Amino acid sequence: MDKKYKLFLLENKFQYNFMIYQIGYEACSSDHRFGPCIRDFYVFHFVVSGRGYFKVQDKVFELKKGDVFLVPAGILFEYYAEPGDPYEYYWVGFNGVNSEEILQNLGFLKNDCYVRPAQDFETMKKLMVELCDYDENAKQNYLRILGDFYKVLGYLSNNNPIFEASTSSSSIMKKLMLFIENNYADDITVETMAEYVNLHRSNVYRLFKCAYNTSPQKFLADYRIDRALYLLKNSQMSIKEIAYATGFSDPSYFCKMFKKKHLKTPQEARKLL
Repeated sequence: MDKKYKLFLLENKFQYNFMIYQIGYEACSSDHRFGPCIRDFYVFHFVVSGRGYFKVQDKVFELKKGDVFLVPAGILFEYYAEPGDPYEYYWVGFNGVNSEEILQNLGFLKNDCYVRPAQDFETMKKLMVELCDYDENAKQNYLRILGDFYKVLGYLSNNNPIFEASTSSSSIMKKLMLFIENNYADDITVETMAEYVNLHRSNVYRLFKCAYNTSPQKFLADYRIDRALYLLKNSQMSIKEIAYATGFSDPSYFCKMFKKKHLKTPQEARKLL
């Protein structure tokens, strides 16, 4: 079998979130083997025909047509062709300050996941062909190559069940915390929190109970009291003004809740601050 090989090394002179180091294509011979070695950047490969094997540390993954496999940065790896049916693939080498986080969102790296199938083979192949089809003009077309790479990432994110189901407890709690931080002074309730994250209030209750061992109502009240304590120390606002500014519509109720948490009235606490 005739060996087809194409590789372009790219000199990156720009500091983007992602930096592209190389793009390439290869129709491998039956004795093809790469590694073992360690890269200081990540490499996506897309298998368009044939079969092979990918070893990361002590784990071996079988590769077939339609698989996307990721060479991780800083980890020992090797890959080799199936002699009777050697693979053909496109690849792109890249890195960036938030690469690991984005790759995890795409379904890679977590739980030693380095291989996943593309749901639509023809779409993925079209994107990879466009990415690698620059011939001798690769360096002059760096920005276009970077744009094509983002298309690949977009496709992988849109077709990744892990990414689509990223409504994990931690991500929902981050949204709820941001919502409280930005709206604690308003008349918000558990219902408005639940509506914000598109959950039933009982689910929001379970999230708070699991994360903080308290109810969302008590968490909100404590957050407001903490903000009130900050204002008592760092402002000249009256007790009544502080109550309204931290989301309490009744200053008397505010004083009651403040004393319940700090064992002192707001007036007493201010004298000690």
